[in-house]
Amino acid sequence: MTVRKLHLETATSEFTPLLKVAFATRSRVMIDEHFGHARTFLIYGVDYSGYQMLDALEFTGQQVEGHNRLPDKVSLLKECDAVYCNACGASALRQLLAQQVFPIRVDDDVSISESLQQIEHDLNHQPAGWMTRAIKHDSRSDDGADSYLDSLLDEPW
Repeated sequence: MTVRKLHLETATSEFTPLLKVAFATRSRVMIDEHFGHARTFLIYGVDYSGYQMLDALEFTGQQVEGHNRLPDKVSLLKECDAVYCNACGASALRQLLAQQVFPIRVDDDVSISESLQQIEHDLNHQPAGWMTRAIKHDSRSDDGADSYLDSLLDEPW
């Protein structure tokens, strides 16, 4: 399996996403793929004032589907806080949750832009549990790194 990754530089350097969300998509417009069968994931950053596309992952080559390819897909999505898809098998579910990536199942015919607008709205008004956990986890990670560096500075040289 080959992976092509397109990383988009943000137009403004001030955009720092609170959440990273992946969408399993065939059309690149709708959430229209089962997680395990998905050949394309679009990754967006979302904050209180909007969202921006950050990355596009495309899996090509033979054997893109199946359980033996799940670890590769999960590993490439481990920086995401959630992944939206039409379905997700039990094995993929366990692997995603082990990486603290929250799988979210949506019906067919749900557009990525509608979902992003809903995520932004929820973030501003009443964040879902996975959003709150992701934001707390990110802030703890930053604080942990800072306190670790501070403790190193306090050590005698």
